[in-house]
Amino acid sequence: MPFFIQGKTNWKYILIVVILAVIVGGGISSYMRYFNKEIISISQFPEIKRPKKVEDETANWKTYRNEEYGFEIKYPEGFSFLEMEGKVADQYLIIIFSEKDVIESIKQGLMSSSLYAHGVITRITLYKNEGNLVLSDWVEEMEKKIQKQEFVKNFQKEEVIINNNKGIKCFYTESTTPKIIYYFSKGGIIYEFSKDSDMEEGGKLDKIFYQMLSTFKFLE
Repeated sequence: MPFFIQGKTNWKYILIVVILAVIVGGGISSYMRYFNKEIISISQFPEIKRPKKVEDETANWKTYRNEEYGFEIKYPEGFSFLEMEGKVADQYLIIIFSEKDVIESIKQGLMSSSLYAHGVITRITLYKNEGNLVLSDWVEEMEKKIQKQEFVKNFQKEEVIINNNKGIKCFYTESTTPKIIYYFSKGGIIYEFSKDSDMEEGGKLDKIFYQMLSTFKFLE
């Protein structure tokens, strides 16, 4: 661009350059003000805090593992278990979990078989699925047996998923006592989980039952 023409200053072009400089400079200045406002706005956003990790209360519990029947379950410190032979022909095994003093009383015969249920927190009974029935059909047959018992009423059942295991929950009353039982099936075996009927709903021992149930899993 010729700023000088034959020894004279070309004021026309100088004026154009000055005007362009003002326009560009003004645009940059406006952008910087906008940019600074955005930075301030972002800095004023509330801090996004990471959610606190939910404590797994069962993380340090002991593990009961049964290789023969292919499952494991956790139980809390201060608890113990007892394995017993099935009471009827189609039962493989019964495992009861409770506080150590209750288990010791049962072992030493200080608590009769008719009374120990009142101190047991979790009872696992393994049944033979001789007809290789699907779980819903097997539970239906069990329901018929339960319904024949005296004072049983309001029998209900629903499908559940516990720790990725599909099962069926049954609940009913016997006299005035609520009964809750969970059933699972694998490899010709029915796994029954029942809780002590004397436990206060929502109480400490009731919570332990459901925590234990949540740790049940089949072995690969």
